[in-house]
Amino acid sequence: MQQQQYQAQATKAVGIAPDPYRDLAPFVPSASNPWDETKVMHLMRRAGFGARPEDVPSMVKAGMQGTVNALLNVSSRTIVDSGQVRLSNGEAADTTYRYGSRAQWVDEMLITTEPLKEKMALFWSDHFSVGTKDRAHEALLVRHINVLRLHGLGRMSDLLIAVTKDPAMLWWLDNNVNGKPENGAPKINENYGRELLELFTMGVHGGYQQQDVREAAKCLSGWSTGAINAFTYKPAWHVIGDKTVLGRTIYNNGQREVYDLIDTILGHPSTARFLVTKIWKYFVSEDPYPQLIDVLANTWRTSGYDIRVLMNTILKSNYFYSDRAIKKLVKNPYEFAMQAIRATNAPWRYYRYIDTRIVSMGYRLMEYKDPSGYDDGVAWIDEMSLIARANYGNDLTRKNGMSLFDPNREIQRLNITTVKALVDHYVRILGVDDIPPSVRNILYLFMDLTDSGPQPFTFTPTKIDEKVRGLVHLILSLPEASIN
Repeated sequence: MQQQQYQAQATKAVGIAPDPYRDLAPFVPSASNPWDETKVMHLMRRAGFGARPEDVPSMVKAGMQGTVNALLNVSSRTIVDSGQVRLSNGEAADTTYRYGSRAQWVDEMLITTEPLKEKMALFWSDHFSVGTKDRAHEALLVRHINVLRLHGLGRMSDLLIAVTKDPAMLWWLDNNVNGKPENGAPKINENYGRELLELFTMGVHGGYQQQDVREAAKCLSGWSTGAINAFTYKPAWHVIGDKTVLGRTIYNNGQREVYDLIDTILGHPSTARFLVTKIWKYFVSEDPYPQLIDVLANTWRTSGYDIRVLMNTILKSNYFYSDRAIKKLVKNPYEFAMQAIRATNAPWRYYRYIDTRIVSMGYRLMEYKDPSGYDDGVAWIDEMSLIARANYGNDLTRKNGMSLFDPNREIQRLNITTVKALVDHYVRILGVDDIPPSVRNILYLFMDLTDSGPQPFTFTPTKIDEKVRGLVHLILSLPEASIN
């Protein structure tokens, strides 16, 4: 019944029966459906944190294939995982503390030439959601993010092994004490084994049983941490004997059993479907139909669970550039905040201002309360979060405030000389070009409005500084500004 409902929805959306092979085929521009600035900005909002306006023309020229290929070409560069670091605005950040850890990564999101690397890491940070139990493990958080940045576009098996070995995860879900002898026998801790199956790979209803959780935990016994908070395998803690997980026998093999466990989990059909669905809902749309997920999951398994191959298919697909995907998601707080900064080229004086505002929107990066992460979509939107987003827009644009927003920059760069062109430009780069004509007309009228009544807007530095700040704040306060 549910599958029929999805088919009906998809048919209604496009007027014909859903075809996953057509939807996943590469987008080919045409005269009636060109590769243009609208599609570039859509791609950069989803595969990164928005495009800077001056970068868009070169991406249009590069074409869809060239632009996506460039996004997928990432380095192995890491961010500093301990001590002081100098941010791009000249501010010093101490990664020993939560603020410094977050500030460094946020700075990277803003200035990066590898936006998909950071966007994938943000996705995986919510998927493998890790917090800290005390200050002693604070320094592990940046190392955890580096694991996600290094493996986020690699093979899923490598990512899962790296996360399983990660000291932050070992501490967070107690696998560091899994198998620790108590009263002469190993004590099994199932916390990580359960989340590995339930939240990280197969999903809540993925087909595993409680016995699978316990057997997986036995495979994981002995994977722990040493005195310097590094991964250490402790053979004496490992539960001896063969294990059976998801109907497959994992033979007694010490530390290697975890690799066999990961292979077993990836071999189960629920895993590819669960992960593909979650990635699709984050990057494309919230309502993929089952046949599309089936085809995409099978393709991904055939590739050896290569995440780069999966993202290449998604980001080049017909579906991704269709009306079923464009403007069909809700921006999470980081997407909202980072895109606004990049669109307006507004460097911040101090990163604590960004951090405070994003926390007020409900997102505490690297500070998860439990392994389930955050709910996406409309869960980010309520009365208080919308107020917080409007306040952020005020912070971004206020004169002598928290950012270095320069209202004259875009006007001079593009030689804008009319109110209509000015408003249309900011509406476009801030991603609200689908606002109703009546709202756009109100923005036109705002530019000519003063305390003493309507007066024609003049392109003087003082007037530009005053009115463009207000214009951008108004745009960022619109509901459409939260749609991705």
